[in-house]
Amino acid sequence: EKAPKTMREAVSRFFNVSEGNIGNLARSQRTALAENIQIIVTGTKRMPCYEIIDQGEGQPPHRFGSTFVSLGRDNKEKIAFVQGKYNMGGSAALSYCGEKMSQLIISRRAPALRKIKEDELWGFTFVRLRDPKGTEVLPIIEYFAPQKKIAAFNADSMPLLPTTKDELYSTCLRFGTYIKLYDYDMGPGA
Repeated sequence: EKAPKTMREAVSRFFNVSEGNIGNLARSQRTALAENIQIIVTGTKRMPCYEIIDQGEGQPPHRFGSTFVSLGRDNKEKIAFVQGKYNMGGSAALSYCGEKMSQLIISRRAPALRKIKEDELWGFTFVRLRDPKGTEVLPIIEYFAPQKKIAAFNADSMPLLPTTKDELYSTCLRFGTYIKLYDYDMGPGA
């Protein structure tokens, strides 16, 4: 009941933005806020790779199954101000990710949200959409999880942020999420 009811209310409350309108911020304040999420484009012009870097709450490895790689769950259904109510956002991009239809996800939980020791770890998985095999009728989304666990490791930071357009992996990300969409097909005329 205490959650914001609209996106504007959420922006006002969580980011201290007057009336939830980013237009009310000074240019320097908008820039500082925007630095928390970045989209980097690499690869060729026809089939670029998109890297989305979000310095937000992040997810620990043990939560990937109910967040990044889950499908059809309703874990956000009752939160009025969010997008992706049925956990399909990440999978929707796969069909545009070139012939291999794949993406890489790396994430670490923000320090203020860590509750157990495993929350300190970085988790990573590789997600792909593959053609049906045998008696399967539809394409299958599968992800890397050796021994049915998301791969995890301990590190203070990961060099995933750019310093300049020519120095892509030169600044460290301490928490948050990095998603790379490989060979993204922008369609005709792109």
